[in-house]
Amino acid sequence: MSIDVKTADAENFEALVRLYYKFWSELRDKQGCRAEEVDEIRASVKCYLVDSKNVIFLAFVNGEAAGFVRESREKAAFGQRNCMLNLIIDVWALAKH
Repeated sequence: MSIDVKTADAENFEALVRLYYKFWSELRDKQGCRAEEVDEIRASVKCYLVDSKNVIFLAFVNGEAAGFVRESREKAAFGQRNCMLNLIIDVWALAKH
């Protein structure tokens, strides 16, 4: 298994949008709410990428986007905002990277 972690950018934008859409769809479904449309998610992700207060890391397993973590700086500290990993990832292997 090959695991690669990259900072999200324009090159992997669509992969990030797909993961964010899956994340919010699953969360809203559990909450009994309607999920945002993919275009709304795309606009939010675009804002996250240009906002200097956010850093988004993407995890790739065997070349396929498998998860993300968004860190956001507020009041001079970073805090985790969103995190999503597909179940196929061996979390220990990801942590070793």
